[in-house]
Amino acid sequence: MEHYDMMTFGVPIMEIMRKELDAPLGEPGDFEGPYPAGDPGICLNACVRLGHKGCYVGVVGNDPLGDSFLQQMERSGIDYSYIRKAKGYTTALSLLAKFRDGSRSFVFTLPTSAAAQLGPVDFDSELLKRVKWLHISGFALSVSKSIAELHEMVLDELDNGVMVSFDPNYRKEIMGKREFRKLCTRVYERCNLFLPSEGEAILFEEGKDDIEACEVTAKRGKGVALKLGKKGAYGFYEGKSIYEPGFPAEEIDPTGAGDTFSGALITGLMEGMEWPEALKFGCAAGSICVQRKGLMDIAPVREEIEMVLAAAEE
Repeated sequence: MEHYDMMTFGVPIMEIMRKELDAPLGEPGDFEGPYPAGDPGICLNACVRLGHKGCYVGVVGNDPLGDSFLQQMERSGIDYSYIRKAKGYTTALSLLAKFRDGSRSFVFTLPTSAAAQLGPVDFDSELLKRVKWLHISGFALSVSKSIAELHEMVLDELDNGVMVSFDPNYRKEIMGKREFRKLCTRVYERCNLFLPSEGEAILFEEGKDDIEACEVTAKRGKGVALKLGKKGAYGFYEGKSIYEPGFPAEEIDPTGAGDTFSGALITGLMEGMEWPEALKFGCAAGSICVQRKGLMDIAPVREEIEMVLAAAEE
């Protein structure tokens, strides 16, 4: 039977974006897409594009959008045999508007979508035995009660030798902070690698700033990467902290770059890279993504990342 370097329980989404900056979703205007999306899948996609075997467990609707998502999985080389189609539900949609100050506005159809139907029926204990690394998204956890229940079952059965990465990817449009923290506490405590963006580490370590919160997390024996977008990333591991300022890039669209960074960082750590090298590898991958428009289809291949790293050494 197939063994996988990485697996995720995802929320297949098709994303439709406003073409222009500072164009609120509630006003008439032009959109582009749909793009296959969802943060767990973007992270997994980056890892698979870099040469590793990946498996995606999720639910889509029996509609053209669901077909589009599955087609992206096939193009990426991800095993999507564990993605099922749910009758009577449509594939999830995300509407996105971006603003010059870096903020974003979302409208999700997730709670009533096919993606939200992922749950205990999708549990497969034998599959868990064939996985080296499990990537968990707090965003996915917060979509529905059934998804949260599935993750509880997974954590009950997961072997201690399986590495777990946890990206909070908190969205206020889905859930309040206090409820979200409670929902994700067990995953946070189990994870080997914590992947917060700015403002997310403090959700789990109150009364501290992001740096202090990450230091506390690292003291518990976890690796931590604090994602700072165009400002690069911090790494915390084995009592050490490092800062990687990232690489210069002409930004066209930053959407999904943080998840691609995570997938590349995980790839580096899987392959035995030391933390400073893996952090650079992830930042280089993210810098390539922001120069392109798209999501999973724009993830860099290894040669592109190596070119960015080599150019920085000149």
